[in-house]
Amino acid sequence: MNDAEYKALVHAVYEGRVLIGVDRAFARKLYTDISTSEIENATGEAPYLEKLVVWFAFLASPIALLVSAIAAVFAFGWWGVVVIPVSIGWWPLNKSESVRGSSSMWIPNLLMISAVGFRFYKILPTSWISGYFSLLTVAIWCDRLVYCASTSFPRAFVLRNPRALEVFSKGIVIRESR
Repeated sequence: MNDAEYKALVHAVYEGRVLIGVDRAFARKLYTDISTSEIENATGEAPYLEKLVVWFAFLASPIALLVSAIAAVFAFGWWGVVVIPVSIGWWPLNKSESVRGSSSMWIPNLLMISAVGFRFYKILPTSWISGYFSLLTVAIWCDRLVYCASTSFPRAFVLRNPRALEVFSKGIVIRESR
């Protein structure tokens, strides 16, 4: 694609005539499996901030899940034997939903707002229960953020860097809007 064709594509995207889609699994792997120097060598641009956001969420999600399991022991006592497997079972369900292109951040955001409200207004009986729900919500929110952020970052990258369009063409889909 020459420079004029690229500028026409970008203009069409901004006008809403063309859509740029990014495969979520490809996008996540781009920021977690490929080094910044490889991306910089291929595109001439190093996505440090993007990788930092994706890696933070990628690591924070399982850590928050683990800490929520510990909080569940203090919050629910022996009932933690039931609560922890349910929590750990919910996490992969969220992960499988997060990979889908139709998933958004609105449900995790709603959960996060609820968890913050529960903590702030002390609605739940103990701070351990509130902490458990907050940590579980952070795990779910971060897991969804990994895929939502890593999908939007390459889209922006492709719109500002023509070499990125060529390099990432395997995971980028360009189609006309309806």
